[in-house]
Amino acid sequence: MARGRDGASESSVVTRLQQRLAEANNFQKALITSLLAWVALGVWSYLIVVPILSAVAFLWLGVTGWLVWRIWRKPAS
Repeated sequence: MARGRDGASESSVVTRLQQRLAEANNFQKALITSLLAWVALGVWSYLIVVPILSAVAFLWLGVTGWLVWRIWRKPAS
């Protein structure tokens, strides 16, 4: 069984977190929800947006390189 930093089992850490959340007021719950939303947005951007932007940049560089190569190899008229 996994242990936390203080030697408590992981399930007791989760139980303690659930108890603290149940005792929290609306502002604290809203703050936690907001922080979780920002974390989710960061994970989403890392897993979705970054690979898409990388693919677009790679394609842009490839097309640009191909066009430069085409123009460069064109014989002088």
